[in-house]
Amino acid sequence: MITRAFGLALVVLALASAAPASAEIGALDPVPSATLLYPYFETETGDASGTDTWLTVENSASSAQLAHLIVWSDRGVPVLDFDLYLMAHGSLRISMRALISGTRPASMAGMGQSGCAFPLSNLDANAVTNLRAALTGKHMPRVSDENLGCPGAALGDTLARGYVTIDTVTACTTNEVGAGTYWGSKLAVANTLLGSFMIAHGAGKPAYGEQAIHIEASDSDSRTDDDEDSTFYGYFVDWDGSDHRERLPATWETEVLANRSDVIVWRETKRKLFDPAAVGCSTSAQVALDLGGQSVQYFNESEQLTDNATGGGSYPFKRATGRYPVGGTNGLQTPYRSGTVMVNGSFAADGEPSAVGGVAQAVVLSVRRPDMVGDAKNATLALGTAIDNGFDTNVVSQQVPSADYGVSSGDRTVAMVDNRAAASLVLPYFEVSLNDANTAQTKFSIVNTSATAALTKITLYTDRGVPTETFNVYLTGYDVSTIDLRVFFQGGLSNRTASAGQDPSSTISSQGAYSQDINFASCSGILPASPLSDTKLAFLRAAHTGKPVPEWNGNCGGRALDDNIARGYVLIDIVNQCSTALLQSSDINNMFTGQDNLGGSFEVRNRTDGFSYGAPLIPLHAITPNVDSGDMSFYGWLDNWAGGQNIRREPLPNVWRVPFLNDAAVGTTELILFRPVHRTPTSYACDAVPAALGGGVQSLTAYDRNDMTMAITGFVPRFVAGRVPIGTGGIQVPYTQGALEIDLDFQETEHAWPSDDTAHMGFIGVVNRLAGITDPVFVQGYPLHLAGEP
Repeated sequence: MITRAFGLALVVLALASAAPASAEIGALDPVPSATLLYPYFETETGDASGTDTWLTVENSASSAQLAHLIVWSDRGVPVLDFDLYLMAHGSLRISMRALISGTRPASMAGMGQSGCAFPLSNLDANAVTNLRAALTGKHMPRVSDENLGCPGAALGDTLARGYVTIDTVTACTTNEVGAGTYWGSKLAVANTLLGSFMIAHGAGKPAYGEQAIHIEASDSDSRTDDDEDSTFYGYFVDWDGSDHRERLPATWETEVLANRSDVIVWRETKRKLFDPAAVGCSTSAQVALDLGGQSVQYFNESEQLTDNATGGGSYPFKRATGRYPVGGTNGLQTPYRSGTVMVNGSFAADGEPSAVGGVAQAVVLSVRRPDMVGDAKNATLALGTAIDNGFDTNVVSQQVPSADYGVSSGDRTVAMVDNRAAASLVLPYFEVSLNDANTAQTKFSIVNTSATAALTKITLYTDRGVPTETFNVYLTGYDVSTIDLRVFFQGGLSNRTASAGQDPSSTISSQGAYSQDINFASCSGILPASPLSDTKLAFLRAAHTGKPVPEWNGNCGGRALDDNIARGYVLIDIVNQCSTALLQSSDINNMFTGQDNLGGSFEVRNRTDGFSYGAPLIPLHAITPNVDSGDMSFYGWLDNWAGGQNIRREPLPNVWRVPFLNDAAVGTTELILFRPVHRTPTSYACDAVPAALGGGVQSLTAYDRNDMTMAITGFVPRFVAGRVPIGTGGIQVPYTQGALEIDLDFQETEHAWPSDDTAHMGFIGVVNRLAGITDPVFVQGYPLHLAGEP
């Protein structure tokens, strides 16, 4: 490890970096993993300024890691593979356009690794020609038989499409992927990899990004260590468990907007087809590769259902991966303007064990364009909400009319930001310009993934954690509710909801044919929500902009940044009764339920500056069985960590790794930081900083791409939720690209968690602005350690 001093704020690293978290098999958490799945890429082969996809891969370990990258066609056939050598804490950024033009990543020499050939040589002209043909649905020239050698789908354009996997491996490999022996002979169990991807469509066009799908390995978990286990590469290893990789979910739900969104769907093929030269080119040969599916359901905002599989046409997601437009002549034929799509792509394959039960793995994401006037210039990308964990064999038979996708009971292990349906959601930070509707704006959506009706309690907090307003939103089964915070700060909720008792004719909250609509008597006089009074609006605007608040005797509740932008964060919880009181300990005792049925996403929009970004809301699952006294949980501070009989929400991590850019020629980065304190903050003197926010961070370490390391001191956020730039005006780092590891723990003056008076949970996201691309890209950070764990 190389270290250097950097100015007065930097000292040589004296402590080892945070150890990666232990594997949580069956959780869709983006922790250091043994396999990264980049579920979709596309890159233009005919226009050098057109669409491209960038992949990032990072080694979270303090020692070098050997990995293997495989490029798959959109039909699920491997067409290129090679080894990677990642230095300790090192990272690589891979342009798919550069790769299919022949430029392989510049892995450094592999420190004497046997059988390795580093640095990698570039592909020759013939290899490039064949690779491009394979990924654009054309015949590969190297195959003499013109009826063979077509591993990709021909879609009539010049886009190369497919997906990528990167695995930790025990040794370098040659020709073993094509022979089909790679998955049983070379895979390692090392959980060290982190990654993300970004798709940009060119200057003045949308760009969007997400985390790679992180797949952990374990050779001791009963589901991944033995014969007939159901694993990620299970079909490739004859279900003997030798790959040791956890499975991915089969069923997903995501929000869509007709003619303003796309759905990206990756699916496992359950097929051993490793030679691209053996794939037929005829129409019949290509159709033979189409994947079957269980069901696709479209719900509109009134919970009306169209079932694509049984009532509206053939299953649409027939390739291993693809980006599918929603609506229009050639898009997914939803009859609705907006709503959700629920995908269950399971199908049975010969020879699979009972542990598989006909379940097929999938990943579903949604691309959404907030404005569709002329050509789209901005877009967001959000991972959908997973309804199962991949090991639930009963999901193959679940259909909306006959079963409930949601989970209301059963054990929930504590995972780290596991994007399955949850009991609570967090919007970690919002900004709303009170002067200009075209500048900073935020909205968020809540999705009920279950047929069971749900009542939610939504609480707004200032950026320094002072609660200001709470209100209820009722959701019938499979309902979606979108809250536009710009509209809220102008007068209240734009969408009115009411349970059956306040809306007996279902004219406010519609009930669909398969959704539940019940009465919450406690909501009488509360729902439907009334417009906010002028006095309430003035209070909220002052509180969230850091101005003196008359109702707080002239005190303040947030930072005064003098730009008239309201800032804060939002908590959303499933409850069993309406209440207009701010969140308190009795709510957990009497009102919280353990139904893990919520999903959702957020979108930040700025039309003046021409950008948008978005992501899933942070899911908090109900912990079953209940936590004990003194255990860390998200709401534990509300009753002094008593635990016991009450349902709790899982805690967030305290140690995060986040990639950064710090070079005007490449791009810049801002962090979205959320770190709640162990109390309900109250208003304070406007020229002061609350004592609870006076602490910095336990540690902050910067790594460059080649394991240069710096410990950075002096970072004190002094807020609960906010933006932090990398570089000028924020965290000063000496590197142009790399990663930060941040331990959010700090000494709080009172109300500390009893087992460790410094332990604090939180969340960190990353907004990257790349040079030459207007639209920024949001990627959630990577959790390395769960708050409260040893």
